[in-house]
Amino acid sequence: MRPVCRHRDDASTLASSNHIYPFAMNILSRIPGEYVAAALNALPDSATTPEETLEWIFALPGFGTVRFSGRKLRSKKGKSVRLFWSAYAAVQIE
Repeated sequence: MRPVCRHRDDASTLASSNHIYPFAMNILSRIPGEYVAAALNALPDSATTPEETLEWIFALPGFGTVRFSGRKLRSKKGKSVRLFWSAYAAVQIE
């Protein structure tokens, strides 16, 4: 399933007005790493995407449909900089 990416500025996709999910709703810690990695690999290239944060929907076996929230991070070593996506929240929507 291809993820549905949404900008964080789109208020209709946010769970709350302060953009932070309550701890009880966040199931990211219960999702196995290989499923999170598959969801992150489905995102567009972080080096060419102008957005700093994204929300996307991904179907996971055993969890149903999950809305992930992620941010773009950068790793700097010497003169080289690597951009990558990191998930910080996951909310089950079905």
